[in-house]
Amino acid sequence: MQRFVWFIACCAVALFLGAPSAFSQGALTPPGAPAPMMKTLDQIEPRIPITNLPWTITAPGSYYLVTNLVGLATAPDGIIVQANDVTIDLRGFVLQGGAGGGNGIAVPAAVTNLHVYNGVIRDWAQSGISATNANNGEMKDLRVSSNGGGGAGGGANIGSGWTVADCQFANNSNGPGLFTGGQATVKSCTSSGNNPGAGFAAGSGSVLIGCTAITNTMGIVLYQGGARVADCTAEGNLGEGFQVCASSSLSGCIAKSNMLNGFNLQWNVRVANCVAEGNAAHGFLTVNSGVAPPPMPRSGCKLTGCTATGNGADGFNVGDASTVENCVATANQNDGIEIGSYCCVLANQCDQNGFPLVGPPVLGAGIKAGNNNRLDGNSVTRNAAAGIDCLVTFANLIVRNSASGNGLGGDYNIGPGNNRAPIQVNPPGIGFVANPWDNFSY
Repeated sequence: MQRFVWFIACCAVALFLGAPSAFSQGALTPPGAPAPMMKTLDQIEPRIPITNLPWTITAPGSYYLVTNLVGLATAPDGIIVQANDVTIDLRGFVLQGGAGGGNGIAVPAAVTNLHVYNGVIRDWAQSGISATNANNGEMKDLRVSSNGGGGAGGGANIGSGWTVADCQFANNSNGPGLFTGGQATVKSCTSSGNNPGAGFAAGSGSVLIGCTAITNTMGIVLYQGGARVADCTAEGNLGEGFQVCASSSLSGCIAKSNMLNGFNLQWNVRVANCVAEGNAAHGFLTVNSGVAPPPMPRSGCKLTGCTATGNGADGFNVGDASTVENCVATANQNDGIEIGSYCCVLANQCDQNGFPLVGPPVLGAGIKAGNNNRLDGNSVTRNAAAGIDCLVTFANLIVRNSASGNGLGGDYNIGPGNNRAPIQVNPPGIGFVANPWDNFSY
């Protein structure tokens, strides 16, 4: 009986092992090579390689460099763009000028929507990018240097409506580091050593934000009106730091150690919270318009919250019908603030101006005024000449000012024909009651 049971058990096991499995996975060997699981770059964005120079683009599309490329002696330009809607990716490579000269990228006729980015363009005899015929374009992450050595050029010359970001323009000749047409936006760019030429030259309605211009012939030039500049710096330029056309605005900008004026402003310019330090001429200069309606030209500028210190001439030299308000002028070698006529000079601080470091000992005043101005609420202290100087001018209104420790001419040097509140000299403390319009000398 036991042998029978053992036999039955063995048969059952044999049958179980010999039966096909209900859980079989099939063959493990794949039927062929694995298929691609992802799209290629060409499938996502079909692109055309640029393999040699010169290269002419006649159709819209996306183009890219495959290696560093050098221009030929027999062909002046590197890449010639003759189509709309073109993108050129330098892919970190160098587009280098050769013996033939010309432009790195040239746009001989009108196009729109050109995008150039991510690489180096250098050593072209004319411009690195010559694209004044191109509008509504974009440049980004470019280093454009040492172009224009053989003729008219500069770094990059572009048309209207461009956006330029995170680019560097260095040591280009015979033109600006960057020249734009109107309505351009330039952000976080640097332009240095472009001589002769400006760091940046921007057309009407352009916007510059966070840009720096160093050791160029000129710093930042707004050659047409209606532009806006914010948080930009112009330092060590051979001419002026900022040269600004009419009806523009500046805020948060710095002009330092330029060889002429820190800021040269045409009429109707608004300037807020800017600094002019150590420039060889005036810190801020505004000029009268020759086209204003009668009875006389106007500057019409407004400067608010600005500082001028250590400049080689006036801290602020301001034309007619302008406002200087809540500004500081210290240690400038001529007047702290010099104004024309019909101006408002309100709540400013002028200290230790008028002590020239070199040249004839022409002593400067804290505030020197023309005719028909309002001088209200200013503090003038320790200037080499008078605190407020209106000796040979007339019809000025002088109220609520305070002065102390000024030199030649005293705290107030005011001639006849001016309108001033009484000057309280060393007024007693307790119990003293003054008219709220009085001026003080202490």
